[in-house]
Amino acid sequence: MKKHLLKSLVLFMAALAVIVSCSKDDATENDKVDQNGGEVFRYQAVTINLNGVDLSQNEYEATFAGEQVILRKSGVNTLVFSVSPNASLGKTDLVISSLNSATIHYDVKDTVLTDTSENTLASFLGNLENYSNQVGASTFPEYQTSLRLVSAFNSFYADADAAQKEVMAKLYKANKASFDYIMMSGINGATGRFTPTEFATVSLDLFNASVAGIVVGVAVIHVADWLVSNPGIFTAVKIVGAVLTGVALGLCAESLRDFLLAKAKAVQLSVSSLFGDNNRNTNSSFISFQNDVSLVTPINTYRRSVDTSDAASDNALIRLFFKSHSIYTGALNTINDAIDYINNYNPLYDIPNVPIRQVSSVSQSEQELMTSEIFQKLALSVNHPNLQLVSSSLQGDGQLNMKIKIIGTPASLPVSSYLNYSYSDEFSSFSGKLPIKVEVVPVLYIGMSYQGGKIAYIYQQGDPGYVQGEQHGLIAAPEDIISINGLIWSNSRSLSGGTDEGLGKGLENTNKMLLLNDNSTYAVARKCSNLVVDGYDDWFLPSKEELRKVYISRSALGGFYEADYWSSTEISSSAAYALDFFNGYNATLDKYRYASYNGPVMARAIRYF
Repeated sequence: MKKHLLKSLVLFMAALAVIVSCSKDDATENDKVDQNGGEVFRYQAVTINLNGVDLSQNEYEATFAGEQVILRKSGVNTLVFSVSPNASLGKTDLVISSLNSATIHYDVKDTVLTDTSENTLASFLGNLENYSNQVGASTFPEYQTSLRLVSAFNSFYADADAAQKEVMAKLYKANKASFDYIMMSGINGATGRFTPTEFATVSLDLFNASVAGIVVGVAVIHVADWLVSNPGIFTAVKIVGAVLTGVALGLCAESLRDFLLAKAKAVQLSVSSLFGDNNRNTNSSFISFQNDVSLVTPINTYRRSVDTSDAASDNALIRLFFKSHSIYTGALNTINDAIDYINNYNPLYDIPNVPIRQVSSVSQSEQELMTSEIFQKLALSVNHPNLQLVSSSLQGDGQLNMKIKIIGTPASLPVSSYLNYSYSDEFSSFSGKLPIKVEVVPVLYIGMSYQGGKIAYIYQQGDPGYVQGEQHGLIAAPEDIISINGLIWSNSRSLSGGTDEGLGKGLENTNKMLLLNDNSTYAVARKCSNLVVDGYDDWFLPSKEELRKVYISRSALGGFYEADYWSSTEISSSAAYALDFFNGYNATLDKYRYASYNGPVMARAIRYF
């Protein structure tokens, strides 16, 4: 539903109410209410707003103009009752004995037609036609029931006598504001782009407002209770109330379905694929940080739909939902009774009863991609004397960018602690912590033993793979790939599919070489790919430019021969680049040659860090 329509609906429901303000802001059912309700009319469904009174029952008994009436709850603080067609005119009181004899003073007026019944009902009939045209294509069950009710109304009205049309016209005139708006709002569901929380909020607002509309319709149906002695008039009132309630029911059921489908409840957080413990201390894994280095890692929340386990929730909106659902459930009994009566009156109407849409007893949580709107509702912190949370932001949907810094002099390294989190939105709140470890990043240098080999090159600004504030580059294996007879690039004359000579391309080149299905014992790509050193198994043959960086650092790395070394950069289907480690010249070698004039062709595997 468009937001302006939702706002108008809320304002309309407020305008319907006969405002009765309690004397205290924290009023309860035990506080005495004594207020002026103003004018009301025969045939009217009157809404009372008892500000500050949280009503605990769905129905209350009262006396009005000397008659027993039933007040039906339509919202947290609102009740609806019907004014009898025969109510005494003039000043009278509504006394609600079970609400500490709350008393509301009214002035009852007669509902007098100033035009013919047909002319008075013309706009109502036009609204029904417009509603039918707009809802006609919907397959939603409750909308189809409402269309059957509209059809039954039109059929009844076509054959109605003057007395029946007069009472229908009086019902409409006495309740024109509510009738017209229920008709207009009955075809507008929640549309547009919403976050799960926004969608749930809009759907719940629509549900609450349409439940109030249903209760108004139920009150109109109960006007018939005073007309039992006249079956024709009794039926006319029943069918008007039923069609009005049916229109409100369509939007009510649609918004209820939408709310129950919406993932309103956020229940869990995950960072780096590690689930938060929500203060249950169950995690044995941890998130690893490097001191004062940004970590970019996945972050997501998990959400589920509202289910019956939430009935005791302390969340105000969820409590409101269950109260409205209880009102909706009770109202359906009256609606179905009216439908049964109408079907008995004319079996050809064949209007189906309305099933109750129940709240599921259990719902499964689903991952929700973290967006900026959701991230704003999340608070992250670290509480440790030697750790400082430098920054945390959302780098992109589902990607957390966080930096933690070691301060002071920790008793030991790495520093272990927790990333604390707290999340809150309109329907949810939870908190917990995730174990973290923060390590000191060593000062890296060329030739340093590191991650299975020695550092051959550290990326500089402008290099592919360079990240400001972080250290990345190439690690050379501690020794050459050994083969007495030398190594061939490939025994295939096929192109590998387009290798590259630049930085950051060696692994990609090597994978393309492996796709040649070259199973030769001496094939250099497979030899490099199969290498495992200190548990590191992601080695590959360097590209032409990467091999040049290794050559430049050869003295710090050690263990090289004055021989040709293969690169993973091919020249043609038959040739590939090598590098002469005696003079630093590039060499063009036949792919399936084991040796050159410098002796066996060698290889030194590298990996990225």
